[in-house]
Amino acid sequence: MLLFGRPNVAKLKADRNINGLIKAVGYQKDRDLARTAVAALGEVGDPRAVPALLGALRTEDLWWDAIDALGMLGAAVLEPVLSLLKDEDSGLRLAAVKILNEIGDTRAIEPLLTVLRNDDSDLVRWDTVRTLGKLQDPRTVGPLIDALDDDDHEVRSAAAEALGALGDRQAVEPLIEVLENDESGVRRAAVLALGQLGDERAVEALTAALEDEYYVVRDLAAEALAKLGWQPTPEQILTNSYNAMDTTDSNARCDAAVDLLRQGGIEGVRLLVKALRSGSENLYKGAAWALVNALDRFSGEMDPAELDLTLAEAIPLLTARIAEAKLQSGLSYLNEITIRSLNALAVVGDASSLPALNALLVRLQTCRQQDGYRREYIQTAEYGGWTDNDGNIQTVKMVIEAIEKRAGISA
Repeated sequence: MLLFGRPNVAKLKADRNINGLIKAVGYQKDRDLARTAVAALGEVGDPRAVPALLGALRTEDLWWDAIDALGMLGAAVLEPVLSLLKDEDSGLRLAAVKILNEIGDTRAIEPLLTVLRNDDSDLVRWDTVRTLGKLQDPRTVGPLIDALDDDDHEVRSAAAEALGALGDRQAVEPLIEVLENDESGVRRAAVLALGQLGDERAVEALTAALEDEYYVVRDLAAEALAKLGWQPTPEQILTNSYNAMDTTDSNARCDAAVDLLRQGGIEGVRLLVKALRSGSENLYKGAAWALVNALDRFSGEMDPAELDLTLAEAIPLLTARIAEAKLQSGLSYLNEITIRSLNALAVVGDASSLPALNALLVRLQTCRQQDGYRREYIQTAEYGGWTDNDGNIQTVKMVIEAIEKRAGISA
């Protein structure tokens, strides 16, 4: 049937007109229509469409649509798709792996294992691992364990995830080794896999992972250990909460700081002081936030004298941040660390902080008087709200007044 003008893909599909749909795939005036024709060929499911769909894989704007369509055709495309695994074009090899993922035929396992061992494309190997994991065949366990040593960390992560899904405990020791040595994303996948495998041999490694620098790894390790019936000691709980503050996620950081105070009492306060001293900006922000927003909730259960002694250690650490506060080229921009330090001093500061606070106030007032000063509003994402020069001046004044009031110093 010859096509004149714009093809009617819906009618061609309803009529199961394969030749008409194949011609519509080549329609150059409207590539959206061509993509619709490719999808229609997949939905009709006629093997006569295979050569045209394989050809569409070589057309950039039809690549994804052709993959989906060929995947719908199932076993009918297995042999020609397997042959694409040897193509020089990595894009075609990748397409073949994706189609085989959709087909889900275990006859593809050996050819896919060859790709995993030999293909020079990281992306092709990564998708191959994902496909092998989906096939859930015991023949893949050994090669997937070998893939834990792949040069590409994404391939290693995918291999760990696949091994967890397979559930074969041969993978426990190799995953433990990965957990001790590899990149953070791979460690995350290894912890997740060990949790799925549920083998007690992993307890020691998972316990060590509770102190991992990456909070997602720590959280997954705790979940995996819980599945094994392991209960952390009070010291481990506090360590976990302390480590969990070391994240750029402000909500997670604040939750962890609250946990320190709720679970640790005065020991939690000591860990907040440790966080102020740590050199980590994330830990510092979490600790300063907790002193302002959470300390009152739990301080009633602490010995007042011991609490005062512990908080006294925090004051010079907070004050030092005030003394080193930077102003931005004629503006009074105070960064988040300085803002958090100011607010914490309003709660716990004493007279020893006043010289640094007064010096900062003078600097801010001088900044406002400088020639060429332009009022600018600076948004501080986690502190919240918009601030300017006068706002910063008022903040410092309020902190000074709060400390003077607490210290009994008359204005």
